[in-house]
Amino acid sequence: MNYVHSWHIRKRCACQAKDLCEKKPTWQKQRREEELSALKASLEYLGYAPEAWATLLTTTKTGDPINPELVRQAISAFSPDTVLLVNDAAVASVREAYAEELEQLKTDAEKTFSPRVLVRVCGMRMVNLDNFAGALEDPRQKQLRWAAIKQVPPLGEPY
Repeated sequence: MNYVHSWHIRKRCACQAKDLCEKKPTWQKQRREEELSALKASLEYLGYAPEAWATLLTTTKTGDPINPELVRQAISAFSPDTVLLVNDAAVASVREAYAEELEQLKTDAEKTFSPRVLVRVCGMRMVNLDNFAGALEDPRQKQLRWAAIKQVPPLGEPY
């Protein structure tokens, strides 16, 4: 589960599609908390201040995608330096929101937000963490996600 945490000048935005229904089994809630905790720990280890990042959900309570134009407006409102896409639904949403800009990029890997590829769009650094939560159980997959996060260290002074 992700929350909006920051209004700091240097922000990171982690986009995640999420079902907000309250009737989730306890293990799913625990899993979301583990995911958030792991992501926070990674960001803090790299030097991001805890208040220097925010989270944006890309789905409604019922799991339907939010209008891509609204996703784009929300990301623009945060004005992040970095956007981390933590699951496939978030990738699809941001891909649609920035379709015109992505089409102008040079490689297919950039145009499609291939997993763990650093993409620069509208002055932001974007990385698809390729289903971050699913990687937490597998040490090799965790290493791959960690390497992807390390591509986007904080800009400016470290925390």
